[in-house]
Amino acid sequence: RFGLAQAGIGIAMVVIFLALTALTLAGRRKEGWREEDGFLLAALLAVVLYFVSPEGMAGGILLKNRLGLYPWLLLIPGLAPRLGDRGRAAVAGTVAVLTLFQIGMLVHWYRLLQPEIREFVAAAAPIEPDSRVLPLLYKRTATALSVDVLTHAFSYVDVEKGLVDWGNYEAMTGHFPIRFRPETGLSDIYALEAHTDQVNLRAYKSRTDYVFTWRMPPGARMSRVLDRQLKLVAENGPAHVYRRKGKAFSLSPGTGERAGERGHGVNQLD
Repeated sequence: RFGLAQAGIGIAMVVIFLALTALTLAGRRKEGWREEDGFLLAALLAVVLYFVSPEGMAGGILLKNRLGLYPWLLLIPGLAPRLGDRGRAAVAGTVAVLTLFQIGMLVHWYRLLQPEIREFVAAAAPIEPDSRVLPLLYKRTATALSVDVLTHAFSYVDVEKGLVDWGNYEAMTGHFPIRFRPETGLSDIYALEAHTDQVNLRAYKSRTDYVFTWRMPPGARMSRVLDRQLKLVAENGPAHVYRRKGKAFSLSPGTGERAGERGHGVNQLD
């Protein structure tokens, strides 16, 4: 959710849906039930499932956020209130106006966020392709709009450069078609996202070529550790890029010792 205006649209849509549901049920009491009314029952069961389900299970989280979509989707095919032509036109027009307003606000908000996202992605330019990187993001919300849009924005860099990203939570679970091999040493995703300054850099040092920091506070403990153990190669506004001392480790196919060690990099992913 971006703001109160968007919340207001959501509340208005909920009121409209509930009113249409009430009118549909009132009509069924007079006319009797139909086969398509099974969608109303399915929507009710989805509501029950939403309230009794845990916040997460089987290693996944945000379960309720996803289940919250189903009651409304199941409800739509079962809505059949007797409104007449004018009533249907009024409801359809109201929903259309609310939807267009929502789209307009999203376009506006995305335009506000784009400059910082572009700055964030561009700051990773010094990182060489096919490298292993540890992103340390001290602030994941944008400054123009207090929304968490940077948590996974580094994935744009990962895809463009073919990086192994130790902050990639997807590779830490069994829910996605990519994962880290157990023998590589898994990442502490919770520490990376919730306690960035307490990340144990030593656990990543031997398998990391670059460290990317974003909005690291002056005097942060991690700043001293990075300055002591790595080499600062770029500073771009709120971003800092550190590299292993000595020649950067490349995961690109090649010859010699580096190519022979390639299994420690790209092949760390299944």
